Amino acid sequence: MTNKEQYHSFCCQHAEIPLFQQAWWMECVSGKNDWNVLLELDNDNRIIAFLPYMIVRKYGFRLILQPLLSQCNGIWISPKANDKEAIIQKFIHKIEALKPHWFMQFFPSSAQTDIWGNKNYIINQRHTYVIENLSNSSDSIFKSFSTAQQRQIRKAGKNGINILEDSSAEDFYQYHSFCLAQRGEKNLNSPNVEITLCQEALKRGLGTILYAKDINNKTIAALFLVWDATTAYYLIPTFDYDQKTSGASSLLVWHAIRLAKEKGLKRFDFEGSMQNSIANFYKQFGSTKVCYPQIEKTNHPFIRLWKFFHQ
Repeated sequence: MTNKEQYHSFCCQHAEIPLFQQAWWMECVSGKNDWNVLLELDNDNRIIAFLPYMIVRKYGFRLILQPLLSQCNGIWISPKANDKEAIIQKFIHKIEALKPHWFMQFFPSSAQTDIWGNKNYIINQRHTYVIENLSNSSDSIFKSFSTAQQRQIRKAGKNGINILEDSSAEDFYQYHSFCLAQRGEKNLNSPNVEITLCQEALKRGLGTILYAKDINNKTIAALFLVWDATTAYYLIPTFDYDQKTSGASSLLVWHAIRLAKEKGLKRFDFEGSMQNSIANFYKQFGSTKVCYPQIEKTNHPFIRLWKFFHQ
C-alpha cells in the first residue's frame, strides 16, 4: 500500500483531522498526481503523523508549495504520539531528502516553529480572524458585531434580501468570476479546482453554496462555506460590486455563522487576509486575530533572485 493509499484510509477513519489536511481536500486542490504525503508510523505500522504536500514542477524546478484555497497544511501529529519534537525532526529530514528547490507551506497555529528555524527555514507570520466560541447565544454573538455591521444586516433584511442555498458549483464559479471581472481582476482558481472542490464538499456534506438575492431575485452576493468537525470556513465570498453597499455580504456572514452554530461547530474562521480593508471587515464581526506560520526555504539561487524581484 502506498503512502497516499494509507493516508486516504486513515483520513476516512478520522473525521477530527482538520479540513485542509484531509486527503480528499489535497486531491481537489492539487490534482490527483500533483501531491503526495510523508508518513511517520509507529511500531505496529499505524500512522502517528503525516505531512501532505503539493508538488509543482516548472522549468525543471521541483517546488513544494501551498495549494490555493488552503489555509494551512503542515504536520499533523496524533495526540497519542510521544516525543513530538523528534517526529518533526524526522519530517524535516524527509523533506530535505526530496531536494525541493523551494519549500513553502503554511502550518497550523500550534506548530513548533523553533525547530524549523534552527534548520535555517524562514518563519513568517500570517493571520486569520476567528470567532472562537459559537456556543454563545445568537444574541450574544450578534451584539459582538460592530454597530456598523449590525446596521448593515438589518438594512439588508428590511430591503428584502434573502439567503438561499444552491448546489450548482458551475454556476457559483461563473458568478465568482463575473464579480472579479467587474473589478478588473481574474479568478486565480482554475475552474477544475474550484468546481471540483465545491462539488466534493457538497457531496460529503461538508459545504454549501449560499446566495443573497434581492427582491427581484437577482443574485447580489454569494459564498462557498465549508467545514470540518469543529470549524466553519468562510472560504470563497464574492459580491456584485454595483451592490456593495446593500448589506448583502454582511447578511451572508450572519447567515453562515448561524448555520455553523446550528451544526454544532465550535469556531467560525474568516480565512484571514493580509489586506487591511478585508481584515477590518472581518474584525467587525467580533472575531479575534489568530496567527499561523509560513515556513519556507529556498535551495536554488535563481529562485532566490526571482523572489527578490517579485516581492
